[in-house]
Amino acid sequence: MLRWPPGTAVTDLTSEFGTTRVYSCGPATGRPVVLLAAYGATSAEWNPLAHDLAADHRVHAVDLPGGSVAGSAAIDTSAELRRWLASVLSGLEAAAAHLVGHSYGAWIALDFALGEPTRVSGLTLLDPTMCFAPLLKGYIFRATPVMMRPSGEKRTGLIRWETRGVPLNEDWLALTALGTDAFGLTSTVPTRIPPGSAFDALTAPTTAIFAGRGRVNSARAAARRAAARSRLIRTHILADASHYGLPMTHPQQIASLVRGG
Repeated sequence: MLRWPPGTAVTDLTSEFGTTRVYSCGPATGRPVVLLAAYGATSAEWNPLAHDLAADHRVHAVDLPGGSVAGSAAIDTSAELRRWLASVLSGLEAAAAHLVGHSYGAWIALDFALGEPTRVSGLTLLDPTMCFAPLLKGYIFRATPVMMRPSGEKRTGLIRWETRGVPLNEDWLALTALGTDAFGLTSTVPTRIPPGSAFDALTAPTTAIFAGRGRVNSARAAARRAAARSRLIRTHILADASHYGLPMTHPQQIASLVRGG
């Protein structure tokens, strides 16, 4: 996190759900953008994108529940997850924000946009899971042993398999392994693909970006389903992107789409 843009502020927001750490950078008067990382990831995956967006946005990377300190209230349902994110936005003094989510973070962002539409000014979903289409069976087969008995070696092995050997930041991979060995993988709120009728509540311009070389989603099928859900959703497939690597390997393309949304 020391490699984030100079002047990055670290804030611990408190609520009934505990303490949530937020890393903020960019001009204070810039358009607020909230980054929600993938399952098992941390704000470290947003480093390249934060450097780009911080030129003209106020960027907030939020540690997801499980990576923050728990409070008196648990987060076991999507409604509680929405309440948690609403409390984060209030703590940041943001009436509304553009949400950028990756994988499970994208599901959190979409669920919030459907449940709290007035608080979302824009939505960017990076290879979203369980938002428009089910996970590929091959990925489920590979990921299940990691979920059942997590270790750093298994987790990084899954990532290297999914990214097809494309080089990733080795420091980030080492951090991922250390975190998995130290803390395992936290539980998540049960995720279900929203029915078509749920998208009637969507009011924010939405961009769904799919990883063309990813092994988690069927990019073309998921993109077709996303586009059919709402006229507010535009889709893009980045042909050379993987699921896990997407935020780190394609920050300029993502930032351009965020600015256009």
